[in-house]
Amino acid sequence: MTSLLNIFLAITLLLFSRISFAQSDNFNYLDVNTEAFSVPVSMADGNFLNAYNLSLLDMSHRLTTVFNSGEMNKEYYLSDKIKATKVFYTKDNIRMLILQPVSENTRKHCILLTNGNGENYNWSQSNLSAIDFALRGYVVAFYENMGNVATRFDGQGNTNSYFTGKVINLCNGIGKSSAKDKFFSTMFVNFLLSNAARKFVVEHHQTYAVDTTRFFIVGGSLGGNASLFFTYANANNLTHPLFNCAKQALGYDYPINQNGIVATGVQGGGLPGPKEGLGEIINQQSKTPVIMLAGAIDWVVNPNKTTLLGPENWGALALKNIFDSYRIKSSIVVNVYGTHVFSTPAYADSWSSLKDIRNFDEPMTHSILDNYVKSNVLNLLMYQYEATQLHEGDKIIAAYFNKAANRTLPESSVAYVQPKCIQNTIFYQYSLGQMSIKDAANCLTFKNCDNKINRQLDKETTTCFDGTIVPYTKPITSKLFVPNNMNAPGKGLVKLINVLDVLNKLGGK
Repeated sequence: MTSLLNIFLAITLLLFSRISFAQSDNFNYLDVNTEAFSVPVSMADGNFLNAYNLSLLDMSHRLTTVFNSGEMNKEYYLSDKIKATKVFYTKDNIRMLILQPVSENTRKHCILLTNGNGENYNWSQSNLSAIDFALRGYVVAFYENMGNVATRFDGQGNTNSYFTGKVINLCNGIGKSSAKDKFFSTMFVNFLLSNAARKFVVEHHQTYAVDTTRFFIVGGSLGGNASLFFTYANANNLTHPLFNCAKQALGYDYPINQNGIVATGVQGGGLPGPKEGLGEIINQQSKTPVIMLAGAIDWVVNPNKTTLLGPENWGALALKNIFDSYRIKSSIVVNVYGTHVFSTPAYADSWSSLKDIRNFDEPMTHSILDNYVKSNVLNLLMYQYEATQLHEGDKIIAAYFNKAANRTLPESSVAYVQPKCIQNTIFYQYSLGQMSIKDAANCLTFKNCDNKINRQLDKETTTCFDGTIVPYTKPITSKLFVPNNMNAPGKGLVKLINVLDVLNKLGGK
């Protein structure tokens, strides 16, 4: 390896030398299996964090290749011990990627994972989480929902436009219904897709070695809304005319079945409040425990409440009151400096344009890795800052799922956390009290406030690479959270733009 790769390794070794990361040679649903990495720890000079993050990057790009150009029903190896298969899981030819750990376990726990709005299976956060959970031992059924903007298999539009034409325009009319009704129709489509995804996995559980009594449903943003809604909604109580219209338009006449869902995990997701027209989605029949990760600076899905999407949406902290009232066990984790969906952003966004480390059929070598790092050192360090937070967030969820499966869940709780250091200048400035929380949220999203950013602080943030999550120890006050209805339509910045465009921008990071 050349000196530049050694510099990359040396920087992160220095920063993370005091951090203990669990390493595993087995799949135990909790720790990532280091033997399943596509970049061996030995190739990363013995540094777990570098090997994990580079493997996550490499394997998620390889997963994108399978989605975009892989043959249907053919196994592709993302690493020696993780394989992926692309299938159609509905009669509409909507796609699912099934990730399988290669192990001797005859039946494995399964995560039903679905995308956020604006994602396209091109190295998005959901891709990274799919890989992460597979590395922990889960079979991951990663399925498209209506928010996916990937081009359809036949090249005719994308998944979102397909369902817009088939359901939304039919049931809501073109431009004739409210934002609330269109959001409800989207929820109903995703509810039926989630049911179809579970049905497909159950019908093929022997092929993919799935334990159908150990399902866990996960999603971020719109995927989080879909996961919560499928977990708790009772189809017998869904009498809304838009649900019946969506069901008829799709022609999915098979029964709704949520059996086997042990727990649900959500990042940056919420549900319409009980007075918004869908009734009580969560009620006294609900028993499934939930873990929700949220960002205090997430104005898209406010941890409390917002009407940004049309209906009054209740985030993690608002829903906790409902969970508590029905004695549903819950764990709420709030990143005080987190945005949509949980993580604190990196110094800049250029890391998200990182290209594939290697060609799909090309073996990983020291030379390939060295040349890649040499060309992408700064972007890799920004990526690693956020990927470290993803690793820790997914481990928090996996630990909760493990306890749910073993029936050892503790009492409900709320925890406040933050990254060990804050790399983004805007949020570092906010953390020092030099910028308001509203300005921090809007500066990040709309990039329109350079005059408010103190560039003297850049030197403090550009050398911060430690995204490890630690407890937040300062007093918790309402001032830590973006205001309810911030940037809702008709108010502030969003009245001049399409809210969906903002969501697509955020979901595509």
